[in-house]
Amino acid sequence: MTQPPTDELAQWRWQADRRWNLVRELLPWPSAPDEIIAENIHQALERYFKWFLLARGWNLAKTHDLLALLREARQHNASLGQFAALCDRVNTYYVEDRYPHMGMDTPTREELQADFTEADQLIKLLTTGN
Repeated sequence: MTQPPTDELAQWRWQADRRWNLVRELLPWPSAPDEIIAENIHQALERYFKWFLLARGWNLAKTHDLLALLREARQHNASLGQFAALCDRVNTYYVEDRYPHMGMDTPTREELQADFTEADQLIKLLTTGN
């Protein structure tokens, strides 16, 4: 296992990349649990947002709400707003994993694949030029 970087900002990016690479590896694997893929999509996006914001002087807030993070990030790049529906959907992935009694359905593999593809575009926008 590679050791995390010692710089705090670099650690956020390192953690985000690790989660995203895990999703990339699990998606084609038919027996990979969909809820694990869903949770890691959420966790990767949360970390990419926090990395992006911290790099711009944001004070870390303890939140898992991707829409709240998106609102903050849009102050630095308005084009991120096009991903609001994605962030809204992926927010439910975190709730489903943490609180399964809520009666929400785990997304299908096809939905996860579609969200992965869209999230990949969001991640490219967050990480380009940084």
